[in-house]
Amino acid sequence: MSTEKPLLAVKDLSVAFKTKKGMAAAVRGVTFNVYHGESMAIVGESGSGKSVSSLALLGLLPRSAQITGSANFDGQELIGMKSDALQRIRGRKIAMIFQDPMTAFNPVFTIGNQIAEAMEVHGEATGDEALSRAADLLEMVGVPEPGQRVNQYPHEFSGGMRQRAMIAMAIANKPDLLIADEPTTALDVTIQAQVMEVLADIRGETGAAMILITHDLGVVAGASDRIQVMYGGRIFERGSTNDVFYDPQNPYTRGLLQSMPRLDAIGERLVPIHGSPPSILNMPGGCAFAPRCDFQVEACHTAPAQLELVSAGHESRCHRTGELPAYSVDGVSA
Repeated sequence: MSTEKPLLAVKDLSVAFKTKKGMAAAVRGVTFNVYHGESMAIVGESGSGKSVSSLALLGLLPRSAQITGSANFDGQELIGMKSDALQRIRGRKIAMIFQDPMTAFNPVFTIGNQIAEAMEVHGEATGDEALSRAADLLEMVGVPEPGQRVNQYPHEFSGGMRQRAMIAMAIANKPDLLIADEPTTALDVTIQAQVMEVLADIRGETGAAMILITHDLGVVAGASDRIQVMYGGRIFERGSTNDVFYDPQNPYTRGLLQSMPRLDAIGERLVPIHGSPPSILNMPGGCAFAPRCDFQVEACHTAPAQLELVSAGHESRCHRTGELPAYSVDGVSA
């Protein structure tokens, strides 16, 4: 994959917000690639910079945000791109599935009109043709009775159906890249599985690449080719899904995995990550995870660690990379 030209190449992306208490660094020097047709998951706790980094790519952050770095999408630089040029890419070349479809949809327009508008804005279809295609898209994502549902309002849809409708709107213009921001939040487990299956089917039909943003490692297990773990605005570990799940080389990744409920461990206590994520206004001087880490040493509190290559395509940001105890498949360090 390293010899392939990436669809999206992000380099040294940083995002900071001006506040009354000073600059708040939400994303700090993030670099990654997304390749044609692949699914990459960005995982981490709330406040780790997952959503902010993606919103920065699409120019959807408030004006108070200070964005630096580079994001080259299919030969075009997104950072600093003029608003009108960026609007031609948003929804057409890059589409976003937002976390809360109830607030993303306009409550006074029908679902069909809003999906149709997404096509009309980019000249893909107009009028009755756009509405007809909107119904076809709802059918594609598994909404029952799409011919009737296309004339209903967002509040008439269940949470799972609104999420499916959001996916239908996102794929209306056949984008090259889908950004799914917590697409299964607030949905029950059965509906979560159905939504992820819809996304997999859509990607199979369209060949679109996907960035899947989530705090739930269980969601990404069968839905991503690669995983990127973020904490404190930085990438802490990245690699293939198998490498990150079965051979995690970062204490934070191990903490996330050990705190996941497992069907084969019924009755056993979960192992939580103690403490809380750092404030973006007051980041620790060394490693951001050091105050919560069971493997910390003196160097962790004095200097930030660098991403180091563990094996082919597998990197970890830790002063003790290569020194950590072995990790067994059942999630217990040995």
